Amino acid sequence: MYPDVSSLQRILLCTSVLLLSLAKYSRQIDCYVCSSFSESDPLCEDPFDPIASHHAPAAQSATYNYHGQSITPSNGSYLYLQRGCYGARKARLTAFPATACLKLAGYFTDTGDRMVVRACALDGGSLTSDTEIVRQNHCGGFFLNERYVRGCLEACFTDGCNRSSRSASQLSFYTLLLISWMITGAYLHHGPLTPLCPL
Repeated sequence: MYPDVSSLQRILLCTSVLLLSLAKYSRQIDCYVCSSFSESDPLCEDPFDPIASHHAPAAQSATYNYHGQSITPSNGSYLYLQRGCYGARKARLTAFPATACLKLAGYFTDTGDRMVVRACALDGGSLTSDTEIVRQNHCGGFFLNERYVRGCLEACFTDGCNRSSRSASQLSFYTLLLISWMITGAYLHHGPLTPLCPL
């Protein structure tokens, strides 16, 4: 026996509201963007404090070199937060609005020097997750500029989420997606879920 139309409309509305609440994950994202190799940029290293003024005793007068630019942060400024990040797609010459933030942290096995890279990225839309860097969190070994690195690559999907390890917001996104899938599946198998979503 199939559920009646009003029940289908109710579950569709509830699922749509839940999915629309996740819509912020599909817009352009703000990420921290910096890199530090062999502690070349202490402000980018872990533990990462997004408010640059907390890192230096004389932060009001301190000047930092950021990708060739001299920057003097004001008290409470977010030195590395890039608003409206863009990322590259395979076989495309233009940049596209980013959908994820990345954090790559580890050490070079040949020297033991630490490295941290925080960046913007986007999902290229391919059908397989093994070709999309934002769909993979990976710890282990990999090559970076022809040098072997041991460390972790983590992707997250909310503004400023790449300031620390494994973002709780990333986990909550997948949790909400799983709950939505379970509600829809339970409805289709057992019928209306009126107590969960009264309309």
